[in-house]
Amino acid sequence: MKQIPDGVALSANQLMEGPFLIERVFAVKPGQGLPEGVINPIWRPLVAPESSLVADYEGCLSIPGHRLMVPRYPTIFLDYIDIDGIVHYDEQFSGMAARIVQHECDHLDGRTILDHAPKEVKYRLRSEIIRRRKAGGV
Repeated sequence: MKQIPDGVALSANQLMEGPFLIERVFAVKPGQGLPEGVINPIWRPLVAPESSLVADYEGCLSIPGHRLMVPRYPTIFLDYIDIDGIVHYDEQFSGMAARIVQHECDHLDGRTILDHAPKEVKYRLRSEIIRRRKAGGV
């Protein structure tokens, strides 16, 4: 499995290497309370009301140097296949592990932490990212 740079997890579509045989996969560094490889993840909240969301700061390797407040469910159930091909149903994850799953599944669905930001923050950061890329950075 490819080494994960400075972050704690990385989705297949963040690697920008293809073609992929399985695109719905993410890797996790050991010590995060999650399996090393998660294939075809499907998660659902333990408690459905949006009032149970907990906001906390998140960083993202796709948007280096920025941390944004992102609301997430504190406890989730996860169905997935591990790297040994074993199917897992209804495994419960809480805290940082639950946040990592939701963050990486956002990537698999084409979203980043910017999609959770207020409009004014989104526009400011997108403009900054475009300026950096044109200048040869990030």
